[in-house]
Amino acid sequence: MRLAATMELAKKQRITGAAVLIAAGLLLYPLLFDDAVFRDDEAALIPPALPVPEVPVYVAEIDRPLPALPEEPVDDEELATKDNAVPELGADHIPVSWTLQLAAFVQKENALALRDRLRKDGYRAYLRTVTLSDGKSVVRVYVGPELVRNKAETLLSELDKGYELEGLVVRYRP
Repeated sequence: MRLAATMELAKKQRITGAAVLIAAGLLLYPLLFDDAVFRDDEAALIPPALPVPEVPVYVAEIDRPLPALPEEPVDDEELATKDNAVPELGADHIPVSWTLQLAAFVQKENALALRDRLRKDGYRAYLRTVTLSDGKSVVRVYVGPELVRNKAETLLSELDKGYELEGLVVRYRP
């Protein structure tokens, strides 16, 4: 009986060894018999990268001179009070805006000419037609709006000098 058990054990070991050798052969076969020529042919089919065309860069000239920087450093508190003032809120909790009424014309062509001139100089100009109490209609020229009244007043003094107009700061109503 002992001999039969020993033969049975040897048979199992041979079958297990054969299975291990077959599995190792299947794993090592692609590594040993890899066709390197195939990879070279595959690389030859890929076209080389096209050269990137050089695109010319155009830089526009600025007609207006840039504002000069202040020679002295500006205090942070001064900036907070002047330029970054908090806009007022109206009764409906929407910020109150200010606009500049520069002129009023009976003839719309004159108003259009002034508006176009202001826009050409970089201002946000627009027109509104208003009917007066006597039934006549006039076209008003406005610039703006601005959220802070101080900025609107500064802009008004700049426009009064540059265009020889006497405008008003009025509340903006969309």
